[in-house]
Amino acid sequence: MEIRVLHRGENTIQFIIEGVDAAFVNALRRAFVSDIPTFAADYVIFYSNTSPLYDETIAHRMAMIPLTTETERYIPAEECCEEGCEKCSVTLSLSKEGPGMVMSGDLISEDSDVVPAYDNIPIVKLGINQKLTLNVIARIGYAKDHAKWQAAIASYQHVPHVTVNTDMCDLGGACIEECPRNVLDILDDQLVPKYLYSCNLCGACMDVCDYDAITVEPVEDSFIFRLESFGNMSINDLIQEVVKLFSKKADSLLENVKKL
Repeated sequence: MEIRVLHRGENTIQFIIEGVDAAFVNALRRAFVSDIPTFAADYVIFYSNTSPLYDETIAHRMAMIPLTTETERYIPAEECCEEGCEKCSVTLSLSKEGPGMVMSGDLISEDSDVVPAYDNIPIVKLGINQKLTLNVIARIGYAKDHAKWQAAIASYQHVPHVTVNTDMCDLGGACIEECPRNVLDILDDQLVPKYLYSCNLCGACMDVCDYDAITVEPVEDSFIFRLESFGNMSINDLIQEVVKLFSKKADSLLENVKKL
């Protein structure tokens, strides 16, 4: 297996993974999306709410705010208690009076390692004399149980392989105009895939070509993998968590095989 990084941003990464099959890459995608433990609001205690929104609506919005996650000092709620304790939960408090917008940055956490990933997420707009006072109990969970614990979004596709028959191609440019991703271009009197990794294998270029001069096929053991963090964890931490997860599952599988 070989990995080549194509692009890396603050919360995104795109890389090529070669020498594996689709089952492996899909397992990797599912791990990033569903199996990474993160903090999220598990329940909310309201002390005062004279805002335009019901308690349930505000609680739902609190749950959708991504929280930075510390997994060294805390354990998932399913491995601890039902009520929440210092081992599995963190309390964030909020008290604000209108007029003004209540933002995610108004939440004050008892642990500086578990805070809203972004300060500019709007929660509710308060009018004159309206007030919102509450405590958020955040706990660690998994996205396979609820979407509020999802740490990232991940996707993949086969690496495209574009073949151009130079004897058949008339360089008319119809395929260039038809391509929705602007993949193709004419360089040195030849049709070439200028932005190959932007190709999504839609086949529009083949459909419009009257001479069947262009062929787009997937490379069976090579994939473009895209990963975007929601802010709960950095890209490095996400990858480290998935490596730990795969290693743990592999060890578990070997133990079960030995028992058989």
